[in-house]
Amino acid sequence: LSLPKIVRIDGNISLPAGGTGAGILVINGSVTINGGFTWKGLILAYKNDSTIEIKLNGGATIIGGMILSGPQVKLLASGGNNGFELLYSSQVLQLLQNNLVSSRFKVLDWWE
Repeated sequence: LSLPKIVRIDGNISLPAGGTGAGILVINGSVTINGGFTWKGLILAYKNDSTIEIKLNGGATIIGGMILSGPQVKLLASGGNNGFELLYSSQVLQLLQNNLVSSRFKVLDWWE
């Protein structure tokens, strides 16, 4: 897990097929995760005032964790045999805690 980042996105986003990243991804909006996208770390998606939609398209992989929050969460998954994989990894989360460097944020603690 080299060079993890803290990334904040304000608004809806479509994460590209074949894209990769590592760190903590914070999204204030709905999310589409397309096939072939891989993220190592934590994805936190939220919306305070309306339904949050999470679309998981086949072949995408998240290794670490994902937290979804809002008044109502709508989760849509597609992809048949190339299904979406969400693999919890305490090792990845520990690596984030140990290696994440930011001038604005600091990871104080994790718990399971």
